[in-house]
Amino acid sequence: MKKFLSFLAGISIFIAIWITIYNLNNLNGYKLNTWIDENGNKLKIPIIKTLKGNTLILKTYFNKTNKNYLVFPELSGNYAEIFLNNVLIEKIGYGKENLVNLYLKPHLIFLGNNLKNNSY
Repeated sequence: MKKFLSFLAGISIFIAIWITIYNLNNLNGYKLNTWIDENGNKLKIPIIKTLKGNTLILKTYFNKTNKNYLVFPELSGNYAEIFLNNVLIEKIGYGKENLVNLYLKPHLIFLGNNLKNNSY
């Protein structure tokens, strides 16, 4: 009986850890599919561009939702700044001048309570 209870405890712990890891790796946020570059071109994700030291500025628009986060699944580069309604809300990376690349990992950006009806 003691072995059976140990087995059930082990299975329960395994399932709890698996559910926790699954929820941490499947972030829930508002998906922004269409972006506009500085030339007015509409871009669909994934956006793949070679910049060679240049800056890429992308804008997008979205309506206010009940989601409090934006999710960037993967950013490949060395620096990113996230603005909401022309206010800097997040810096990702090591700085504009560093050559260290960001790791391809999800970035969860908290939007706060300053969302307007039509944000960008």
